[in-house]
Amino acid sequence: MTAVALQQSLTEARAGGRKLLVPYITGGVRDDWLDIVRAVTLAGADAIEIGIPFSDPVMDGPVIQQASVDALRRGRHRARSSTMPVHSASTFRSPS
Repeated sequence: MTAVALQQSLTEARAGGRKLLVPYITGGVRDDWLDIVRAVTLAGADAIEIGIPFSDPVMDGPVIQQASVDALRRGRHRARSSTMPVHSASTFRSPS
């Protein structure tokens, strides 16, 4: 799905009065982070924000701060972000 198609889909859902579920997951936070992405997708997430870990996420609050610290300790960082796999929601959803 392209960014334009995603925006259109989310805009239409909101215009129809539907609430959206858009969880945030720090990329590389754990070895199984893609399993977490898969689980929230299968649970019905409308979109998923994948955060790139960085060293000073002060404004993000304690949970995201800790996730960034954990990912950085595992060697995940901005310079390696291009090596993080990217999947669309359709990768994780069963065909209807």
